[in-house]
Amino acid sequence: MREAAVPAASYGDLALVGDGRLVQVRGEVVALPEPELQLVASLVRAQGRAVRRTVLELKAWGIWQTVSPGALAGAIQRLRAQLAMLGSGVGISGSPELGYALTRS
Repeated sequence: MREAAVPAASYGDLALVGDGRLVQVRGEVVALPEPELQLVASLVRAQGRAVRRTVLELKAWGIWQTVSPGALAGAIQRLRAQLAMLGSGVGISGSPELGYALTRS
């Protein structure tokens, strides 16, 4: 029997486990590409407070990587779809102009 990982941080049924390099939704580990993992980690750590677009872009892609204008919005859209598909009670609100925050449904 596998021992459950202790959450490093959580928001609703969304949790960062171990050293924050894994994401769980409703107790199930979810594989995410590195940029999306960094977005989720930033949003979970903000605990429902808005995180500015520029901060999210830096966390996800770093300072040296060129990012297309729609990259953040596309990544957020994929995360929203994945959370909905997994039946999560957590959503993502906001806009690319202002920033994003986690919400509980």
